[in-house]
Amino acid sequence: MEFTPAVQTPAVSLGNRSVLQVNLDFVREHCETEDHVHALLMDEFLHILLGHTVNIQRMTPALDIALDAVINAIIHRTCGASHSSLMASYYAGAKGPLRLLRPMTDPNCTAGV
Repeated sequence: MEFTPAVQTPAVSLGNRSVLQVNLDFVREHCETEDHVHALLMDEFLHILLGHTVNIQRMTPALDIALDAVINAIIHRTCGASHSSLMASYYAGAKGPLRLLRPMTDPNCTAGV
């Protein structure tokens, strides 16, 4: 694990030996509860468990959104709103495809996509 301001949000590097990178300023600003921190860590570990870090050679913005939409849905369905409320608040003002990163219980999650 590496604490660094070099990433905007927590991230894992691609490759066989992924490195979890955490921007502590992001965590301080956006994580209001312990469940939010747990959701962030789950998100990054799910990228590893689902093989994204070894099967993807180059990340594109569209692929990143698609993978995170799947992972956010997994987090919401397995842990509930206490965890996915982080995504709901972080993406509250999102436009276009980024709106897919909100929990599907948000009545505005697909409007305008």
